[in-house]
Amino acid sequence: MPCGLVAMSSLGHAAGVGAPVIDGLIALTSADAGRDLRAEGRNLEQLGLSGKSVAEIRSIMETGPTIF
Repeated sequence: MPCGLVAMSSLGHAAGVGAPVIDGLIALTSADAGRDLRAEGRNLEQLGLSGKSVAEIRSIMETGPTIF
């Protein structure tokens, strides 16, 4: 079951921080499972954070999303 590693990797990449060990674990596990866990996991798009700046993501993480 896809969990936090995809989210951590996605957040790191959005911030310009590499996550080679996490990326390797995702790739190995995906290959072993025969599934694309990166696509299935909690990525930025699924979290509603795609296209947001690091500052925006940080604000959402600290205070929660703005509800209109």
